[in-house]
Amino acid sequence: MTFGYLKKLLVLTLSALLPLTIACSCSNSDNDGEIFENGASSSSSDTDSDVTVKTYEFPDFLVDSEGADVLSNVVYQSFDASALTSEIEVQPFDGYVCTQLFNESCYVYEREDYFGLLNFDGEEVISADGVTNITFVSDDLVQVKLESGGEAYYALDENGDVSEQELEDFDEDRISFEKYESGEEDAQDYYLLEIDSQKVYDTQWTSFLKADISELNTSKACQTMFKASTGTRNYYILFDEYYNFTVYEAEYAFIRIKIGDDYGECYILDGDDYDELQTLISSFGTRSSRAAVSGDEDADYLQIEMGLNTNDVVTKTFSPDGYCYTEKTADDSTENKFFTIMDSETFVDLVNWIGLTIESELD
Repeated sequence: MTFGYLKKLLVLTLSALLPLTIACSCSNSDNDGEIFENGASSSSSDTDSDVTVKTYEFPDFLVDSEGADVLSNVVYQSFDASALTSEIEVQPFDGYVCTQLFNESCYVYEREDYFGLLNFDGEEVISADGVTNITFVSDDLVQVKLESGGEAYYALDENGDVSEQELEDFDEDRISFEKYESGEEDAQDYYLLEIDSQKVYDTQWTSFLKADISELNTSKACQTMFKASTGTRNYYILFDEYYNFTVYEAEYAFIRIKIGDDYGECYILDGDDYDELQTLISSFGTRSSRAAVSGDEDADYLQIEMGLNTNDVVTKTFSPDGYCYTEKTADDSTENKFFTIMDSETFVDLVNWIGLTIESELD
């Protein structure tokens, strides 16, 4: 987390210096940019030893990326088994080899490749006979896999004692968004997420709707999913078969980037980062506009689909020579498809911003 925070500071520092950088580069607007084979950018002003020439590289975090996943920015998890499980440093009971402690309440022990469960007092509550695996599927439910191929479930209490339980089919009707009055004049009413009429999350949602995970670019699965919003921020809420849920921040923009022979895609999944990107792009300004542009189809480019959380999607495609093609996809009018010429350092600053900011989202 510390590394990501330091990179965030670098991004904020870069943004703070942009107005000065742009003012200096605009004074050299007659110098055309040139792209070298190593993927770095330069300009004819590099003959002046007092001028610092910016460079760009393909973002490191995209080099080994297998593809963008819209469900990557986890905001909240109602259950995280790894956070509740700890390894055993000193064996707590004679006659047992314990492998892990769960939720400070029970111990998993191993015997000849089979597994059992002890309560906090060391009493055997699930025998290892014929048990090939024990999994904690929620903070109060244990799944047991049997050598015979069957499975069983046990309710788990705070002392580590268990009672066998039959698992019922998932019932979406147990989940609700209950409406509450704000209690303040002119303030908007809100909704709270509840299961079995019990509040399970504190966020006050301003809207919600059922969503279909098959429509998302993700490898994750769920039993049911909702899209909810609070203010200008949008989120996806996914439930598994045990009614555990995970809250992800939704997408704000989608980025495609090609530098040399490398190509990658990623999402902006943080509202603050998206606000910063909008500020960054608007700070470049527009020098002039054109109806068309010629160029090498194999040249580097950066494309950003902005406003994915709204109905007004705008796609901007930047090239290293300062051209930007803008298309407002919600409108087929030719007036909403145009080229502009920005400063040649626009492309460099954007690539560097992505390399620092999006990687920090993933840390």
